This record gives sequence, structure tokens and C-alpha cells, in this order.
Amino acid sequence: MRKALGLILAVFSFTACALFDPKVIAELRPDFQLPGKAPGVGYVEFAAFGDTGTGDQNQKDVAAAIAAYGLSSPLNFAVLLGDNFYEAGVASADDDQFRTKFEEIYSLGGLDVPFYAVLGNHDYYGNEQAQIDYYLANQAASNWNMPDYYYAFTEQIPGGTETIRVYMIDTNILLKDPVRADEELSWLEAELGASTAAWNVVCGHHTVYSSGAHGSTGDVKALLEPLFRAYGVDLYLCGHDHDLEILKPQGGVSYAVSGSGGKVRPDDYGFLSVYYANRYGATIVRISEGELALIPILANGSADYFYAIDK
Repeated sequence: MRKALGLILAVFSFTACALFDPKVIAELRPDFQLPGKAPGVGYVEFAAFGDTGTGDQNQKDVAAAIAAYGLSSPLNFAVLLGDNFYEAGVASADDDQFRTKFEEIYSLGGLDVPFYAVLGNHDYYGNEQAQIDYYLANQAASNWNMPDYYYAFTEQIPGGTETIRVYMIDTNILLKDPVRADEELSWLEAELGASTAAWNVVCGHHTVYSSGAHGSTGDVKALLEPLFRAYGVDLYLCGHDHDLEILKPQGGVSYAVSGSGGKVRPDDYGFLSVYYANRYGATIVRISEGELALIPILANGSADYFYAIDK
């Protein structure tokens, strides 16, 4: 039996709150110390965040907060959850937005790791294939990784035999193209069915469950949730809604929204919310052989919560 335990960990001061224009929907919480890593235990840590591609100071502040975390607790990789380039994607693999909204912003110390990306709806307003082409043309020179519209990779947990399998999917295809959607779902089912990983994490842009402005995406939920439950997916990470949210597990699957890497909206808690904040930030995922933890990191550099899933 898996158990989920959420622990309140941090406070943001009135001064820090004033740095952000959107309404903050969160209770003031007592000061805390982020739980440290257990001695002798191997961990994989990565940052997951989406809706980044504004190129403005808010995106830079989130990048700086993640970098600071990475300098104190090194990251293995990062995941971009779509809407990588606002407002209308990129025009080609030579588009200067790759420089101004990705390469320069994520060049800080602590961020020299692979960035695995999925496509969001705003990316489809431009030339979505160009984001794959950029990867193919710059593999030796860039941390940008998008080898296809959907793909998967494996990360070894240090000090043991267990692995993490991460599945990067294109939810736009699921919504727009029934023929390609069938192909993608067949691929995902085959991948999940063959997985021997201890932890299976799926990353996409559109929500399955969410309390934000977009809310749960019914068509995506209908297609993905049966697969997640049938094959024991541990966590689905997404963006699309511009907030940070951890939701109550549904059918044994945990869900988190991390879509405030460059934009926020003044939304509110929902009845499934375990944690919610409409503030700029990202989610750190910390995985060991027995535990997966979600740690929202705000743009002011503070960790705001700790939520652990044990199995």
C-alpha cells in the first residue's frame, strides 16, 4: 500500500509576497528547514517547470532560484513542460528565441544539466518541428533535448539497482490528431507495459487534474488516466495552468502542476488540492529507492512545501 504524506515546510514573508503582483492563495506558514537527504542514500533530483518562454525577468528569477537550489543540491536534469516560447512558438531552428529564452536564461551555475522538453499549445502556434530540429542540429553544443514529439529516457538511482523511467508526451497530438493520438497512446502503453523501473513518471503539457483556470483537461484525462492506473504510473507532471499545485492521488497516481516558470494567474485552491500557490516557481522532484518527494521552489529562492510518496 502506498502512502502519501504532505508536510508544510516554508513561509513567504509579507515582503516577499509584495514582490509578486498576482494574488497569493496560500496560508502563511511557520519557518522550516527543508528535510535533508539521508546519509548513504542515493538520490535523483530534477526540476520540472513549464510555461516558461517569456524571456522576461520573471522567467529569469525562476531560473535563478532553480540554479541556487542546484548549486546546493546538484540536479540530474530538468524538464520543460511546454509553452517553451511565447506567444507563438518559434519560426525555425535558427530562431533567436532559442538564445534569448533558453540558452542565455538557463546558463547559470547549477543548471548545466540536460533539459528535456515537451511541446505546449503555444509552441504549436509556430513551427513545432523546429524545436526538434534545434535539438538535432545542436546536440553537441546545447543542453536542449527534444529528439521527437514523444520519447522516454531512464535515470539510474545511485548506489542501487533501481531506475526511474520518464515518459515525455505530446498532449497536443492527443487533442488535435486522432490518428497520431492512437500511435502515441500505443507507444506509451507499450513503453509502460515493458517498464521495469521502480518509478514511472509521465510529463506532458496539458493537465489531467488541475484546480487552475484551465482546470482538468477532460479529453486528455479520458485518454491517459486509464493507462496510468493500469500500468502503475507514479506521477504525472504538467504545466498549462500557470500555478504550482500538488493534488490528492487519484487511483494510486499522483498529479502535480508546475506551470509558473514564466507566467502566473490569480487562481485558487480546489477540492483536490494538497498544495497550491499562484506564484512564479518550479517543482523539484527528489527520488530515492523508497521515496518520491515534490518540493515547490518559489522565485524568491525559498522552498515552500514538501510532499512525499512512499512505496
